[in-house]
Amino acid sequence: MDVGFRLLDEAEQHSPPAQRPILLAQRGLLLKRSGRNDLALRQYDEAVALLTEQSSPLDLVKVLNNRSLVHVKAGHIRLARADLRRCGIVAARHGLAAAVGTATRQDAAAVGSAVLTPLLADIGDRDLVVVPTGILTTVPWAVLPGCAGRPVTVAPSATAWHTAMHRLEAARQRSPGWPGPQATTLLVAGPGNARGDAEIRAIAALRPRALVLTGADATPAAALAALDTAAIAHLAAHGQHQAENALFSALELAGAPLLGYDLQRVAQAPLMVVLSSCDLGLTDVRPGDETFGMVTALLNAGSATVVASVARVADQTAMAAMVGYHRAITTGTSPAAALAAALQRDAMAGFVCFGAG
Repeated sequence: MDVGFRLLDEAEQHSPPAQRPILLAQRGLLLKRSGRNDLALRQYDEAVALLTEQSSPLDLVKVLNNRSLVHVKAGHIRLARADLRRCGIVAARHGLAAAVGTATRQDAAAVGSAVLTPLLADIGDRDLVVVPTGILTTVPWAVLPGCAGRPVTVAPSATAWHTAMHRLEAARQRSPGWPGPQATTLLVAGPGNARGDAEIRAIAALRPRALVLTGADATPAAALAALDTAAIAHLAAHGQHQAENALFSALELAGAPLLGYDLQRVAQAPLMVVLSSCDLGLTDVRPGDETFGMVTALLNAGSATVVASVARVADQTAMAAMVGYHRAITTGTSPAAALAAALQRDAMAGFVCFGAG
């Protein structure tokens, strides 16, 4: 390790200023490998500042991705999310989706090898139910190599999963074929969403009894009133997770946001809720691994299944995945299996099946 630092010292003395950010990032990598995370972050911070000034987007994406891994190792989960979110913004602005995709797959392989690979021999090809702890509540499980095409359900606790499964089984007994095309459905498209209306129209074609709220009709008040009587709700809108207080996480609807707190006013939440938006599958983890967020609020309000993303999602990717999901569940496919099939074309979408799958 000392040899590496000496080589970097020599390189810095003879390299042009434009190379300094890359050398700083390499020094940060060496420090991370030696367990000196605080020093590594200082190197990465300086590298990010210089690359931002130099307008070097590809190098910036790589360094941000590496810095996010150091934040994770140091327990700075919110800062890691911020780095990954900035990666996505820079990549979209400069057409670097392939570079971000490669970095994401590498990160997913690393997580999978640590968390899932040791268990695969026992799991075989069976469906997977995950009751995660800490940062694992934010994992987009479909991206992990061992989960590709596998139905995966995530629950905040074994008790929550058991309760959700009972709700799902009761619905199937009351209505054989549930959640088929005749199920009472609420479809909502929020404003400023390029694909929202198209996504809702495509799903409405599969569900002829759906109540559709778009444009000026898609207000929080109208959505909350309809949620009380819907068996299935699908909301396609811009979303924002609030890490400081997860119940202030919001869906942008007409005139005002719909907050996690608002969902606690619903007398009976729909049995199945799909949040076709960015980040709203994220949760705030409190001491004792208790989770707070939009998903938790819905499960506590009576939902059995919530499908939501733990990451930013491109509009076209979300539309293809969500329409595919509804097409599958209307034919009787279970929620987790339907989502796994819908994500086969693009597992990077970040959608997760919570509750009962």
